[in-house]
Amino acid sequence: MTAPIQLISLAVATVLPGICGYGIVRLLLGPGHHKTLYVAHAYLVGMLLLTLMAQLWDFAGIPLHFGLLAASLLVVAAPGWWLMARGAVDQPSVTTRRPSNSANWQFWVTLALGCMVAIHLVLLLQEVWLRPTFPWDAWRGWSPKAIQFFDQRSLSADMPTIANYGITSNVIQMWMMLATGETHQPWLNLPWLFAYISLLLATYGHLRSNCSPMHSMLGAYLVASLPYLNIHAALAGYADIWLAASFSLGVLVLTLHHDEKRLGYLLLTLLYVVMTIQTKRAGLGMGIILLVCTLVTTLHWSRLQQIIAFAVTLTSIAAIYSALAGLISIRIKIPFAGEFELTENVIRIPLVKSYALQDGFTMGPMLESLALYANWHLAGWLLLAILPAMVTRPGLRGSYPIVPIALLAGVAYQLAYFTFVSPASAADHT
Repeated sequence: MTAPIQLISLAVATVLPGICGYGIVRLLLGPGHHKTLYVAHAYLVGMLLLTLMAQLWDFAGIPLHFGLLAASLLVVAAPGWWLMARGAVDQPSVTTRRPSNSANWQFWVTLALGCMVAIHLVLLLQEVWLRPTFPWDAWRGWSPKAIQFFDQRSLSADMPTIANYGITSNVIQMWMMLATGETHQPWLNLPWLFAYISLLLATYGHLRSNCSPMHSMLGAYLVASLPYLNIHAALAGYADIWLAASFSLGVLVLTLHHDEKRLGYLLLTLLYVVMTIQTKRAGLGMGIILLVCTLVTTLHWSRLQQIIAFAVTLTSIAAIYSALAGLISIRIKIPFAGEFELTENVIRIPLVKSYALQDGFTMGPMLESLALYANWHLAGWLLLAILPAMVTRPGLRGSYPIVPIALLAGVAYQLAYFTFVSPASAADHT
């Protein structure tokens, strides 16, 4: 493949999932939102569609090729674009709260924040474009599997690798390999940079529903400055950034449902549940949290139902922790699927796989990673600022009621996961 054709193929492979996802996202979200919000969700949804199409064709026994996957994306996206062309998507919608025009000084602050975000992007682009696949676990995890997928034109890998990662990273890398015919070039990891950009655009777009451009850009900059997020964009190949993006965007979609009870919001959230589960082993719990948050958002329960749900939740948590501590064993036979098993040694999920558990974790490194290394410049003062704001500003609580629930559940899950499942990763801050 000549250099110009390879460059064109690289560009097509990078942007085509987002283009195909845009029509579907417009159909699900409806009109009235900021354009950056549509673009952000479009890229993630497009990558999920790519993953699902690859699995579908592989299940059918059809060899995977770039043209086949590209055509599949276009066919799936065609109804959304067709409805957009007919104007069927642009029906009247609930008007979002748009602040008035910013003062002159706010414009310059917004511009300065935007320039700092742009500097982040330029530096990350340089890292992704020039640095070979760097993380050592890439070469015992997803990279050999993606190369095998590319060589065999199927989602089968004869050489076993670690089971910590789901199918998402492998399919995305295989997609870039199929487009360019290369297996080791650094620019195969460009989708990881675009996942980072999608998170920034989603933050800005969702905040614009209730905030001024300056405050929205400030939120985007704070997300852009997160150390671990930058690491996982620069040292591309990790599944964590896809997990963070799918979970975060799913929660943000649920905040929209508070203002407008729209079925499309729930369907889009369920797509993110699927993507979250398919990213890596830890994504299973995050996907369940996102699914529970969806139920909490949509169901209008009576006081008795809330008490029952709370009791069931506490009982389930107690049972799970008792099983992980070795006090009990949970085995549930599911018709036509198999047996679900949860013990101190293994989690077996029917039709998915079994995960071996470990022990020997110390809490210190986990808390350091969560509160210092990942958020050292935000964890202290931002928490102190948010808590009084949630108390003194009822509108803030009303606009984002599901966010603290998802945040607390996510933190609790991380603590449990790195305590029982992956203590070694927590111990060395990875």
